[in-house]
Order: sequence, then C-alpha cells, then structure tokens
Amino acid sequence: MWRRASLCAVVASLLFVACSDTPDGVALSKRVTTQPKAQTKKRTTTAPRTLKAVSPATVPKAASTSKSGTTVKPKPMPVSATGARLTGVVLPSWTESGYLSPEVASQLDQFTAVGVARVTFIVSWFQTGPNDFWFGPTTATPSDDSLRTAIRQARSRNFEVVLKPHVDLPNDQWRGDIRPQDPIRWFERYGEFITRYADIAGAEGVHSLVIGTELAGTSTDGRWVNIAQLARSRFGGRLVYAANWDEAEQVNFWHVLDEIGIDAYYPLSNSKRGTTSVEELLAAWEKPKAGLRALSAKWQKPIRFTEVGYTQHQGSTAAPWDFLSRTAAAPEEQAAAYAAVFAAWTVEPWWAGPDFWAANPPAETTDSLGYSPFGKPAEASLKAGAAQLR
Repeated sequence: MWRRASLCAVVASLLFVACSDTPDGVALSKRVTTQPKAQTKKRTTTAPRTLKAVSPATVPKAASTSKSGTTVKPKPMPVSATGARLTGVVLPSWTESGYLSPEVASQLDQFTAVGVARVTFIVSWFQTGPNDFWFGPTTATPSDDSLRTAIRQARSRNFEVVLKPHVDLPNDQWRGDIRPQDPIRWFERYGEFITRYADIAGAEGVHSLVIGTELAGTSTDGRWVNIAQLARSRFGGRLVYAANWDEAEQVNFWHVLDEIGIDAYYPLSNSKRGTTSVEELLAAWEKPKAGLRALSAKWQKPIRFTEVGYTQHQGSTAAPWDFLSRTAAAPEEQAAAYAAVFAAWTVEPWWAGPDFWAANPPAETTDSLGYSPFGKPAEASLKAGAAQLR
C-alpha cells in the first residue's frame, strides 16, 4: 500500500541499525541517522557491483495479422496456464519481533477458517529522502529470524506464501516519490536488498517474490531488468512487481516477470461519502478492468491484485489509499467493497486473485476502523468470495 497503516505514523526517531548478515559484507551501520516516523533455483553469484541500464526488450505487439489478412488481437493470459487463482491476505509487521508473536499462529488459523489460501509478509527498509541513494533496515524492519519463523508457520498450514519487500520514506511520504539523484548507486543498493530477501525466499520455500512495490519514480528505468534477473538467479519461484494502480502502463519490464502485480486502490466512487451499493461498485470497476484486460493481453501475463483494501471509515471506496481518514464508521461500505471485488473479478480467467490489505499487524496497536476485515461485516464478504474463487 502506498500509505502504510496508521500504526507506522507513531513510530518516531528510528535509527538505522547494524546487521551482520548483510549480503556481500555491507555494513548497514555505516550510515547512522535519525529516521523520522515510519510509515529453488540454485544460488549462483552475489549481487553485481554495478547494475547497468539496459534497453528493455521489445514490447509485445498489441495485434498480429493472420494468414487471411485479418487483424487478430492477443487474448489475456489465463491463470490456468501458469498457476492458481487464490484469495490472499497481507500480514504486515513494522517491528523487529512482530512476526515472532503468538498472534501470528492464531491469525493464520483465522485466515484458514475463512478460506484464505495465500498470505503475504511485508518487510520494509527505509531511506531518508526521495532523492537519496542509500537505504537500510531500522527498528521497524522485521528481523530475518522473525520473518523466517512466520514463513514456516504459514507453510506448515499449506498457505501459498508471498514475500513482499518494501522501500519506504519517512513521514508517510509515498514511496512512488523516490527518484534518486544517483540511480546507479541506488540500484546497486537495491540489488543488495533484493538479494537478501531472494535468498530467504528460496531457502524457506516461498512461492513468489515481489521484487518492487509502487516505485513509480524508478519503474521506467531499464535497470529493473537486471534486478529481476538477479532475483531469478537466487530464487526459483514466481517473480512479480507490484505497480500502483495508476503506474502499470509505464512499467516496461513485465516481460521478465511471471505475473503483473497491481496495488489496486482504484477510486470507485465520485462521492466523498463513498457508496454501499455493490451495483455501483461493479459499474465503477468496468474501466479499470478494460485497461487491465488489455495489459494482460499485451504482455501475455496474468494479473494479481498484490494489494487491494478498504478501511471501515466512510468514504473508503472513494479513496481506498487514505488510511489517515477519521470519518464515521461505515462497516457496510467495507463489506460491499469486498463483495464487489469478487463479483467484478472472479469471472475473469486472467485474474490471479486478490491479496487484501491487510490483517492487523501482530502485537501492534491499530485503528479499530482500519483495513482489517476480521471481526467486521467484511469478513463474511471475504469468506463468501474466497469460496467462489476456489
């Protein structure tokens, strides 16, 4: 999500911390600075010292000509050709030991009870400003041990596991604003970052690795091809990039990935008060659906909602990304939004399913009207939709 849950906003004065197990012996303590409030393939070589920009491969043609001379448009890539359609939930943590909490096991059991079959774990590194080149873990970064523990708990319950590393900015500034003044050094650092988590993902049997999330300020750079190739050299599962809902068309490296990821916070209501009408929400989904259908056909990749979610605050269907909203409670709106996601998208064979943002982070205080559907009317919508998607 381009804005994290409100719990991150209270994490203040974080310090970059040293980690002894960084790839290539990079000492993360080399730059200590105050961080304001937050927001199996065989392993081969280590990360290259320089990731050179490369020219993206030729974009697939949008149409071809048959022998009869008629124009044939490519069809979207059905998920059945590459994997399964599953309902997922994101389980984030913004503490070093959050994933070691006993709450994780009970949350995973809760997911199973409503038919959720995929779980995404989040690990965030932070950089001090959008033009900086260096970023690293803080006290808001789950430790490697805690992350491994959570992954193992999920796999023991037969979840498909997704690992989604984030690079974030302080003061809840959107990570899409990241535009490093020294992109060469930034991508070198990113190579170290993704290598670390590709290795963990490979060792722990993770199903898919999201190599980047909403980095709209960098996603036209050809060096992303190198990042994908580096990740694939360390990790044998599926590779995804999670584009912000208005970013996907500019991404030019879908050809080196297995799925197109969309953080699908599309505005679905013209009213600031939002809507509880599933019919209105279905109509609002038609325009995004047409665009994503064309994107799937163009690149011949299935599309997964790597994030989609709604708070329980009134107006969440109008601005799903707005976690800072403190409008009145609107549980019916959240429930309708969940129902509409399944009603609009389950019929599309090229849609790989939703990963809903998000369950409450374990062992952390959260907004009771926040994104979690559990214990709210939206939980019933989630359970019914998951049953449809099986």
